[in-house]
Amino acid sequence: MINYVFVFFLPGSAGNFFSRCLSLAGNQAYGWIPEGSKLPDLSAEEKYHVYSYAQSNQYNDWKKFEGKLVHYSTLFEHYAIPTNSISIWSEHPRYQLLTQDLVGNSNQQKVFYIDPGEYFEWVVLNSLYKNSTIDVKWLHSGQQMLNDPDVYKINLANIIAGSDTLWSEVEKVYAIINHRCSNKELVQALWTQWINTTLKPEQFAEFKSSIGFNL
Repeated sequence: MINYVFVFFLPGSAGNFFSRCLSLAGNQAYGWIPEGSKLPDLSAEEKYHVYSYAQSNQYNDWKKFEGKLVHYSTLFEHYAIPTNSISIWSEHPRYQLLTQDLVGNSNQQKVFYIDPGEYFEWVVLNSLYKNSTIDVKWLHSGQQMLNDPDVYKINLANIIAGSDTLWSEVEKVYAIINHRCSNKELVQALWTQWINTTLKPEQFAEFKSSIGFNL
């Protein structure tokens, strides 16, 4: 059996980062890998190195930075991983992905959505700050997922608040899929790097003024 974990998120709501954390937290988890990689599985130390945000300030285009990594399924058959592995998929909200017969009858599927909660402004501004696109169909699908009892919710506030609360969200996901997570120190160190790439609330006013965002 393979555990398929789908993480849906609005642009700017830490989805790419959180999916890296999920992959890093599981020694049998498959998610993002370097483009051109010859092997789908990486050690925890290798994952931490390729997921690092240490060099992100060298990129003017955030999409190019994130584009250094690709989903393992673009290079390898997604089902050709060991039994009891975790296959992590992260995308902007769209139910269509769940209807593509990716998950066989002998496998398990769990679907998650990162709930912006009271941080919706944080999401929108960080999306603009990192030059991401906001599509209204993602907003509609995200609202559907938020109201869908079959979709588990991830708390964005906990991802933002600190490395301990981030880890609690990672643990929650792993508990739902009946796996044990590990590499806590590496995940928390990755959070320290990532949070420095975000637009902070005390910077909101200046950023909004700079782009003429008058709402």
